[in-house]
Amino acid sequence: MININEVKLFDFTYMDRLTVRSCGKGRIFLSKAAKAQPKAPIFVFVHGGYHGAWCFAHYLEYFDRKGIPTAAIDLRGHGGLKQDTNFHLAGVKEMAIDVVSACTALAGPPILVGHSLGALVAAVAGEEIKLMGFGLLAPSPPGQLESLKSLPTVQEGTSLAPPDQKTCLNKFLAGEIIENFDPFLEKLCKESPRLLNDRRTLRIHINPHRFELPSLCLAAERDINALHPVGQDRATAKFFGADFYELFDTPHCMMLSSKWYESAYYLESWYYKVIAIPNHDF
Repeated sequence: MININEVKLFDFTYMDRLTVRSCGKGRIFLSKAAKAQPKAPIFVFVHGGYHGAWCFAHYLEYFDRKGIPTAAIDLRGHGGLKQDTNFHLAGVKEMAIDVVSACTALAGPPILVGHSLGALVAAVAGEEIKLMGFGLLAPSPPGQLESLKSLPTVQEGTSLAPPDQKTCLNKFLAGEIIENFDPFLEKLCKESPRLLNDRRTLRIHINPHRFELPSLCLAAERDINALHPVGQDRATAKFFGADFYELFDTPHCMMLSSKWYESAYYLESWYYKVIAIPNHDF
């Protein structure tokens, strides 16, 4: 069993032990359990802005020890993938193509889980493919959510550098005291302004009727109020018909905080609940 007390927060080397395949203009990392059980239901994790598949390293190792198949996607231009000259024009719909490509290439039924902006990307992909389950972690909301307000846009025309260290620490980890933050900062990549503005201008609308399936939404109690005002994550969960839980004293990047294992526990319990539901048509 993985000893959560011995896990180094920003050690992402577990990803180096996994199988990697291309998917669209992105790539997918397949866990050892996924390779051993290719037709079993599989968690497919989708990262948010500036991040990559690496941010789910703790999850993938944890679930591997549990024998639960998992995969994580690098969306185009993320996780060390080259950003081409048109990367700054890639929005949610373009990124979703990579998720669709990854999920349709899997032999097992996908349980798609998106974090932050990755939840919106996953939702667009989920409209195109058959899912066994849908998970949202501190999600960006669909544009037509009632009472949702647009946010100031970022300048388009070129890729945007990640926020500075102080902003990253506060935005992603709620100021959590960390001995060595550098490995995290070094992994962050430039981001497409079109992707960010898709969420900020509320131009991505989702058909909720495509998600009449087992769903889970985990909110972070210490998330930034400007992006996740009180009630927004709960309303997003209601929109998708998802079970909702708010994780106490948890920052936006719940999979990277010192309490990452708490969200992993919720996902693990939900996985067994999903696969136990009869009459899945796969």
